[in-house]
Amino acid sequence: ATRLARARKRLQRAGAVDYVTLRNLSEEGGHSWLKRQRQKFDRVLVDAPCSGTGTWTGNPFMRWQISEESLARLVQEQVGLLDTGASLVKPGGRLVYSVCSLLPEECEHQ
Repeated sequence: ATRLARARKRLQRAGAVDYVTLRNLSEEGGHSWLKRQRQKFDRVLVDAPCSGTGTWTGNPFMRWQISEESLARLVQEQVGLLDTGASLVKPGGRLVYSVCSLLPEECEHQ
């Protein structure tokens, strides 16, 4: 939620806050908002939680934070978020997927 709050402040400074809807899709579950918004957005950005392998140069200690089990959980969460995000995109719209990982399981295999 703090990342969303920071994003909202940046959008306000850019004058774009009225054109963007910020939602934490992992907390929405099957709530009515998701159902009402089905196929209503031109663009959806899914900034998914990831292993952070792309940040290892600046955060070398992260190498020891990831396990096969935690990676499998992250991949499953990413799949769910992508499915949810895809359901919100209008026909002809774009789904943008963002992670800071270099692992194929979290990138091109998604």
